[in-house]
Amino acid sequence: MDENTELLIMETFTDRQKFDNAKFILEATSLYFTVMANGNSKMYPAKVFLRLIDKAGLKLKEDIKMGEYHTILVCKKK
Repeated sequence: MDENTELLIMETFTDRQKFDNAKFILEATSLYFTVMANGNSKMYPAKVFLRLIDKAGLKLKEDIKMGEYHTILVCKKK
């Protein structure tokens, strides 16, 4: 990445779901992939991604809500 590059992350964060059932389904999907499928997938709350963005040497430029379920995080180098 150079100083002009933007990294966009589109995610369905568990802590940003409007309905409790949607949060439950995402967490259950995470459990399924961790236990039954490839063992590598997990659904995260946004606060975890924000920490990882900072740890990766990036800064959050925009936090965009897309409809009821998705979020786009726009990141740039610090």
